[in-house]
Amino acid sequence: MKKYLILISILFPLLIFSQQRIRLNSNDIERYHLKGKVKSLKYFVYDVKYLNDSVYEIKIEDFIVPKNYKIEFNKNGYITKKTEYRSKNDSLIKKGVWLYEYDNNKIKNEIYYWNNNSKDTSKWTYNYPNKNTTLITQQSTMSPKLMYYSYQQNKNKEYYKSANADSSFIRRTLNVYDKKNRIIRIEKYDNLDYIQDIVLKSYSDSLNPYPKITISSYTKYDAPFSIIKYIFNSNNDIIEYDSLINSDNKKNIIEYKYDTQGNWLEKTEKGGTGKIYKVYRREFTYY
Repeated sequence: MKKYLILISILFPLLIFSQQRIRLNSNDIERYHLKGKVKSLKYFVYDVKYLNDSVYEIKIEDFIVPKNYKIEFNKNGYITKKTEYRSKNDSLIKKGVWLYEYDNNKIKNEIYYWNNNSKDTSKWTYNYPNKNTTLITQQSTMSPKLMYYSYQQNKNKEYYKSANADSSFIRRTLNVYDKKNRIIRIEKYDNLDYIQDIVLKSYSDSLNPYPKITISSYTKYDAPFSIIKYIFNSNNDIIEYDSLINSDNKKNIIEYKYDTQGNWLEKTEKGGTGKIYKVYRREFTYY
């Protein structure tokens, strides 16, 4: 269990703090690419198991990192609360809870309760010493108990650094943005002076928030070079993606069902066999 908590404590900051510039320039509704005055969003991920060639059943996906949750937004489009759901005996139970505090629409504190009935918590406190700098201190009841994060904005570049209390665990990343504040280049250095991993992103037009092509090289993990091409529908949602490197890889197809606001309610993914392998469902309430 302790190893599990340490793993999650490392993963969560990567998910939360991936790009501060986007957070500074948009509210959370915009960051999530949602439409309308969303009050709450429930999100569920399902694995698919085929009973025969045409009949399948779905089961909540719940492995290591929580994937199912409810998010509540205020009228300004910022997250106020996030509740995680975990699977237990084939049913969902409420588990971790995030609470968010703001000052003039700038995030000031994030508090995470690891379990509804637990005293284990993590808290991230934000400070803004100047318009180009964001400093974050993470304090936890588990290990690591203290982490520091910093963001420096310089024109179209964002420099990110994370470090634990004695700087024995450091990550450094450079994010490069286009004029629409979309990432076009990511360079990961960790605690070295040369690039460990690099990701390049190219966009189809000035409106789509998602890249048309991503090029990735993860040399740190000795992973193969990757080029992925994406195709979108009129809602700028991905409906097809395919590897341009692996000629044996068949296209992945994504289909959607939408509500009247234009937000998708169900998303299904089909792999090379043409069979559905993943189902995503969302529920919305609106102001």
